[in-house]
Amino acid sequence: MRVLIAAVAALLLFTPTANAFPPPDPGIAAECTGSELTADPVGADGFYRCLGAGKARYERCPGELVFSVGEGACVGRDVFPPELGDWGVTVSAPRGVSVPIGGGLTFRVTAHNLDGVGDLGAVRVRVTWPDGLSWGGSRDCLRLPGKRTAYCYLGVQHGTSADVRLTADPDLLALGPLTVRGEVYGSSPVDTKAANNLSSATCHALTGLIVAC
Repeated sequence: MRVLIAAVAALLLFTPTANAFPPPDPGIAAECTGSELTADPVGADGFYRCLGAGKARYERCPGELVFSVGEGACVGRDVFPPELGDWGVTVSAPRGVSVPIGGGLTFRVTAHNLDGVGDLGAVRVRVTWPDGLSWGGSRDCLRLPGKRTAYCYLGVQHGTSADVRLTADPDLLALGPLTVRGEVYGSSPVDTKAANNLSSATCHALTGLIVAC
C-alpha cells in the first residue's frame, strides 16, 4: 500500500533518516509513481521511499521507531505498537578446510527466530566482506552493485532457525584475516534484543597462496 508523504508532520511523528539500504523490492519499485512511502514487507522497522517512476530506496526508521502505514511516517511504538520478537544471526565458515587462493569459500548465514508471535517470521540479514574477498554468489542473497555488501532474505518458523549459503573467492594477493560479518537488518516480528544481532566468521590467507578456515 502506497502512502503520500504528509506535508506537515504531526507533533508525535518523526522524520526518518536514510541509511545503507538493500536493493529495492522490484514489485514495490514497479508501483512507484512519485515520492510516496510504502511499508517494507520484511519488517516495520523500515520502509521504502519512492524516487519517481519505477525507483525506490529502502530506509531504516531511527532508533526504536517503526513505520506506520496510516501515518506515512516513522512513529513511536506507543503510537503504532508492532509485533515484537527476538532474532539472532550466526555466520560460519567451512572450518578445517584449506583451499588454494582462486578457489571458492562457502559461508553459511543462519537466522534464529528465537521469540515472537505467529508461525512464520521474516528477516533480512546484511552481510559484508573485506578487501581480499570477491563476491562469488548466492541463491538467496542480493549484492549491492560495486559494494562489499549483500542482503539475505529468510523466512523462519517461530522457535527454529534457517540458513542460506554464499560463496566468496579469495583474491590472488590476499594475506591475513578475511572476516565475513552478518547483521540482522529488518525483521517481522520487530527485533527487541540487539545483543545477538551481529556475528562473524574468519578465514586466514596464509603464505603459499593458501586460505585456511
